[in-house]
Amino acid sequence: MKLMFAPWQNAAAANAFPNISALTDALQKHAPQDGSKEANINIEPRVAKYFATAAIEIWQRAVQSLLISIAVTDESKLWSSVSGYYASHYTFRGLAHLLGYYQLFRKGWIIHLYVDGGRFVATYKKKRVREHDWYRGVVASDRQFRAEPFFTNPPPPALLDVAHRDRANYSDHLSLNPHIRSVNKAAIRARLQRISHIEVQAPEAFTLDKFPDVEAVQINAYQRIVRFRQYLDQTLDTNRLWNVHRTPGWAKEFTDFQLIEARGATQR
Repeated sequence: MKLMFAPWQNAAAANAFPNISALTDALQKHAPQDGSKEANINIEPRVAKYFATAAIEIWQRAVQSLLISIAVTDESKLWSSVSGYYASHYTFRGLAHLLGYYQLFRKGWIIHLYVDGGRFVATYKKKRVREHDWYRGVVASDRQFRAEPFFTNPPPPALLDVAHRDRANYSDHLSLNPHIRSVNKAAIRARLQRISHIEVQAPEAFTLDKFPDVEAVQINAYQRIVRFRQYLDQTLDTNRLWNVHRTPGWAKEFTDFQLIEARGATQR
């Protein structure tokens, strides 16, 4: 991962993000064209470095999704739940990018970037998998996260938070009507502060009879967002790109990304 970030160490970080779909387009150009279902392909550092910016940008999208979820908590339980779920999904996806994983969904390729002999190599496999499950799975199975309850899959019959998203998107007759009002920034700050002070040792459990459990969705998303931030802080030590983007300017007035370490049982 440090090699991904290395090219950004001495580059201007403020406008470092490349054009839309830069990583997707670059990986598609490297994809096998001979009909093979699997191949190992050398990847230039100028392409590998996009994994770093993709991870940061999708994590910032997670922060944005959580802010939106909180902003419409009382206005729309339906979309607060969905947006809160996506805050978690984007965090999983960002961690997967840091671990070198990427999916070219439309082309049916799953990709794993790794370093071999000081060079970047990408394994391409032709395989159709559900994007959300795949990104979550590669993070949950990685040795750095398999002991971290917020990034592992709970044993059955416990539900993943994706069950909330699925019900909101695909079930009929939900009858969750909105109550549109003006956005209250003070209320967003207050709710985020309250969530950041809730002590939890493991993700909130989901049951469909409590749908939509918006607070549980938001608590889990916040915990994952902050843990992503802590992981990069600890792993990179110092990096110009991350130092600039670890606290998005548009989020500063709402959160300082603090986390209260749990001392005992969940307190909610």
